[in-house]
Amino acid sequence: MQLQVVLFTLQVSWMRKRDMHILSAGIFMYTSDLRFQVIHPDKSENWTLQIKSPQQRDSGVYECQVSTEPKMSLNYSLNVVGEYRLYYLLVEPDKLRP
Repeated sequence: MQLQVVLFTLQVSWMRKRDMHILSAGIFMYTSDLRFQVIHPDKSENWTLQIKSPQQRDSGVYECQVSTEPKMSLNYSLNVVGEYRLYYLLVEPDKLRP
């Protein structure tokens, strides 16, 4: 008897659409702005973009892309209208679209 186990890991990339700036790929950050952080607990399907002390200039559309073929993505619209200390964008896997 032969058992074949296929393991794969999906990674999420976060991009700010306004300037097409890739903020992260997996858990690796590609921004010097330390207010941005990706949270991905081990063995979890959740990928969270955390923005500490969001400012009005952070308002706009953020896209998460999942490393599938074809690519799947989901847009989030963030509108900062007042003072906040912390903001999270959470990917819900069942809402992704190709």
